[in-house]
Amino acid sequence: QPAPLAAVKQAVWSVQPDQPLFDVRPLSDVVDNMTAEPRRGLALLLGTVAMLAVIVSGAGMFTLVTYVTTRRRREIALRRVIGAGLADVVRLVSITTIRWTCVGLAAGVAAAVATSALLRANFAGVAPTSVGVFAIVSVFYLAIAAAAMSAPAIGALRDDPAAILRAE
Repeated sequence: QPAPLAAVKQAVWSVQPDQPLFDVRPLSDVVDNMTAEPRRGLALLLGTVAMLAVIVSGAGMFTLVTYVTTRRRREIALRRVIGAGLADVVRLVSITTIRWTCVGLAAGVAAAVATSALLRANFAGVAPTSVGVFAIVSVFYLAIAAAAMSAPAIGALRDDPAAILRAE
């Protein structure tokens, strides 16, 4: 049992009355904080790298979908002239993107399950496979994919099909 704070202060002041005391805590708390700090730093670093990876992959997905949609402008214009509607154009742009996003999510979840043992060894309280976390991240990333697909699809719908077909 650690000694009460008042008793520790009184013992120090009985020897040195003008000694200032601050941040008095048990040695076990100090040791716990010192050993927990590298783990917190590593967790912060991993979280920061993960957020940067999501941002970079989202930007890359947006760029790729925009590029592919731009390359298919003539096809989209022909489809619109024939009578394709909003849903048809969105489906045309989104099917391959959603397919590749799901493949990437499956590979990412498989890699996360494979590396969960490493995380469990370094961090207390990490579940072997956090299905809820995997589901939340998957839904979040699918939302990023949907946002990345929406801008090029809307842009393709705003283009005048006659002007595109005349230009080529």
